[in-house]
This record gives sequence, C-alpha cells and structure tokens, in this order.
Amino acid sequence: ELFLVYSRMIQKVVGYPVRTGLNGHDHFDFTKFTDLMSSGKLYGLTGKLDAEYFHCVGPELRQSFSNDTAYLISPASLMELNDDMRTPVNQERLAWKALFGGAKGFDWEASFPSSGSLGGYSTFTPDLSEPLPFAKNIFAQVRFLQAGIGELCNVSRPLRSPVAILWDPVEHYVSRTILRQKNSFSGGPFSNVDADGGAITDALVLMKNLRIRPKFVSPQQVADGLLARDGYRAVILPYNKGMSDEVAAVLKDFVKSGGVLIADNEPGSRSRFGRSLDKGLLADMIPGFDKEGIHPFGKGVAAYLPDAINGYLGRMAKGDYSGSDAVGHVLKKYAGVRPFAELLDEQGRPRRDTLMPVWQNGSLRLLGLLRASTSDGHQTGPTTVKLPQAYHIWDVREAKYIGYQDSFTLDLTLSPKLYALLPANPQKIDLALDAVEYEPEGSVRGSVTVQFDPQHASHIDDLAQVIHVAVFAPDGRELEYYRQNVIFDGAQAAFSLPISYSEKTGTYRAKVSYPLTGLATEKTFKIGQAKMVSETKQENKK
Repeated sequence: ELFLVYSRMIQKVVGYPVRTGLNGHDHFDFTKFTDLMSSGKLYGLTGKLDAEYFHCVGPELRQSFSNDTAYLISPASLMELNDDMRTPVNQERLAWKALFGGAKGFDWEASFPSSGSLGGYSTFTPDLSEPLPFAKNIFAQVRFLQAGIGELCNVSRPLRSPVAILWDPVEHYVSRTILRQKNSFSGGPFSNVDADGGAITDALVLMKNLRIRPKFVSPQQVADGLLARDGYRAVILPYNKGMSDEVAAVLKDFVKSGGVLIADNEPGSRSRFGRSLDKGLLADMIPGFDKEGIHPFGKGVAAYLPDAINGYLGRMAKGDYSGSDAVGHVLKKYAGVRPFAELLDEQGRPRRDTLMPVWQNGSLRLLGLLRASTSDGHQTGPTTVKLPQAYHIWDVREAKYIGYQDSFTLDLTLSPKLYALLPANPQKIDLALDAVEYEPEGSVRGSVTVQFDPQHASHIDDLAQVIHVAVFAPDGRELEYYRQNVIFDGAQAAFSLPISYSEKTGTYRAKVSYPLTGLATEKTFKIGQAKMVSETKQENKK
C-alpha cells in the first residue's frame, strides 16, 4: 500500500498517469498494480542455469497485471562469477535469456561479495580499462540486440493464447495453514519473499514447455467477468484451495458456457479464508480429488489432473516432461488452443525443452527459441518447426534467408535462435541523403526505402521493421553519439542526425543496417567549415 500511495502522489504532482516501479522481493499483491506500477528490476532472471524457468513468475506477474506494458530490467553481478559467465555458450545466452524471460534489458550491479567473488569488479581488468574475455562475449550479444532487434522486440507485444492462470495472493497464506503438503504455493512456512516456487511456477513452466503463453488473472477480475469478456477459452487452477463463493459461481458459469477448466491441488476445498469445507465449492464440476478425470459440465469440461501440474519444474530439471502432454491434450481437444508453432523432434514428437517467445507487431512475427540447458544430454538437437501458415523466414542472428514456407528444420543447439516471419521478402535497401555537404550547425536528413519482392509487396503496410543508423568519422572511427534505431511500418523510414558544432571538416560515412535480414547500405557526406555569422545575427545575439 505504501508504494501505491507514493505512485498516486507522483501522478498527482506530475499531472500525468505515469507508472512507477520497484526493486527487490516479490511479497506484493500484484493485482493492485495494474494502473500504477509496471516497472522494476527483476532479480533471478540471470546468474543461474535455466533461471528463465525457475524465476519466471515474477516477470509474468508484472507483465500480466500491467497488460504487457511493464518495463523490466534484470541485474547481473559485476562481482560474482556465476553460471552465466562460466562457459562461452552461457555467456552467449545471457542477454537473450533476459529478453526471452520478459526483461527489456539488464544492468551490471556491484552485489555483495560471496564465495563466487573474485574480490572486486570481476567483469573488467583490475584497472577497469578493458572487459575480461567472458564479458566481451556477453557484450557482443548486447551490441547485436542494441542495434535494432532488441528495441523492435521491446516495442512489440507478446503473442498470448486465450488461457488464464488464476493467481490469488491469499493462497500464499492459505498454503501456510496446511503443513507437510507435497507442493504448496510459494515461499516457506514463516516467510514469503518470492513469488516464484510451488504450484504456480509449475503451471507457468508447464505452459512455457507447451509454448502456449497464458496470462495471470486475479479473483477480482474473474468475479468481474474478465474470462467471458476477453474471450478466454481455458482457465488453469494450479493452487486455489481457498476460494470465494462468487469466484466459484463465475467459474462454473464459464465452463457451462463452453469453457475449459484445468486444475490440481484440490481447488475450492476451502473457504476464501482457508477454512476446510465439507463439500468443495466446485464439487458440481469436480466430484472428487482422489483420481484424475475429465468431467463434462454444460457445454464445457472440467479436467482434474492431480500431479500433472504439481512438481512439474522438478521433473523438467531431470528431463522428465510428464504432465505436459495431458494438459496440452485437454487444451487442444476441448479448448482448441495450440501453440503458435509446433516443435517436433526426429521421431515427430513434440519438444518440451525449448522456450519459444513470439512477438507480434502488425504483420511481423518474431519467433525466439532457447533450449533449456537441463535438456543437454537428454534430447538431441534436430528439430522441425511447423508454422500456422507460410512466411518469408529469416534467421536473424545468421542473416540467412530460409525461404517462403510453413515449416523448416534446424539443429537446435543451446545457442539462442531468433527468426523473423515476414509477409513479404526484403531484397534491398536504398539510402538517400538530402545533401552532399553540411555545416556543423545543420542536420543530416536521410530516407531509407526497403525494396520487397513484388510477389507479396502488397502485404507490408502494417509490417513493423527497424533500421540502425551509424556514422563513421573521416578516420574510420564510429561516432557512437550518432547511433539510432528507427522503428517504422511499410517500406520507408526517415532519420535526422543533428551535427555536432565541434565536428571536424572532412568526409563522413553514414551506414544504415536492416537488422531483420542483415541488409546494409551506406553513403558518404561532407562536413565543411561553418559559415561566418552575418552582422544581423551578431546584433541579435547581443
């Protein structure tokens, strides 16, 4: 409540509905942050192997309850030699893991020394003059993302499926009244400083393995009719023992109308305040908790899958994905929900070991693939990716055109992958400048045209794209203060570069890159001497 009061105060003083953020732990009711707080520094996404799974609830809570407007960064330690730094492939994965996990980026932080510390700023040489080799590997990926792709992902929206996970902060406390249970909510019996852990994390990780991105919803949103109003087809109850009569009634109406309910952990077996009930609030749909079953109810079904969700993260860490097939089957058969793309192994079986974020922006689709490091040694790499339709497919990291098709194959290593799925194929970019020579007080104005294959060029009006502009001095050095990314739709983009008053005369080079495909073009321009200021201007200056 203190943070929310501060947020309202800031909005009142500023006179604009700014959003605030917070750092630190997660012992908050995130359902109240929807209109106020959507930013923050997320601890846990980096530093450990497969942190994108073990610490996935915190980012998703902020994204879900901000309607995907959250601006989140993930810190990495300057002083600790952690898992992200130990091997070249882990170094390569760090920045992508933060992006794929829901962060807009990450920062370096001087954390407290630990047993893994080198005693100082372990990212740099002792005199801070040069990054160490492992840091150079990390920075290379950061620079690649900063040259347009990262910003394009950040301004795009995640592609979500019509599946909700019911998250109720009261369950944190209900779970503490039930000792020695197999898998509770999250936190420990006497403290709860982290939203990750327990059945909630199991459910979200299971959905990530199905490559179906759900959204967390609150009991109040359910009571207010969100499920029907926003067209949800399924709702998952990973741990909802405590439940109000109102929420139970809405859930039953949802299923009667054709919705699908998937549950574990005896939902509705207790009151809103944790009191054990003789008859569960959902007993009409789920007659018992002793065995699994799919129960028709009205036009929909209620699937009770004990231990399909419970303990899933622990099983996944051992290469065991049992439980995911059952949930995936129910979603596909009864709710018509399936992943945007299917990943199939050599035997044609679905892969469950790969995180697959999908961003959408107009007709653009960006598809990422990050194989869980825990699958190394359990599953081989050859993989087929099946898409819902044919796209012009580009391997963004390799700047390689794959073709116009609805499926492709790859060797899925532990290295991150990113694919651009385009309605038309870019073949060339042209750069035009408004002059050949400029004065230090002027601005270089450029226009860029992307030439598409005419076969599908009519489908690009709402195609989101990005260009990266760089300027090089007469001696060949890049002048980093001129760098910029331009996000645009359609075939044309424009940029402006105000020239520094201190620039030396000479010939400069402007290079424009098209990061989706690796296309690039450049032009030279000159900066001459500043003209003498006229007497009239001098008088005005006086």
